[in-house]
Amino acid sequence: MTITSYHAKYFAYELTKRCASDSLEKLSSTLSNAQVDLNPHQIEAEPMQFICLDKAFGGNDQLKANAVQTFNARNMGKKKHNQIIFRTV
Repeated sequence: MTITSYHAKYFAYELTKRCASDSLEKLSSTLSNAQVDLNPHQIEAEPMQFICLDKAFGGNDQLKANAVQTFNARNMGKKKHNQIIFRTV
């Protein structure tokens, strides 16, 4: 892939851009760089739902499958109203 001088300037701008700490743009740039780190205490806390950004899996389908299996294993043998709902958005 060849990067034009226009794209080089654009990437440099995006990489060095600063945003106000309370701006929506700052939040969206933080969320776009988020990674999933599923800790056992998050499941043991027994939330009713666990909703995760699909982008947080970074395209790693195996990681997403592992997260689904973790919640399915935890839900095994539990009544529907006691199960944790796991979704990605």
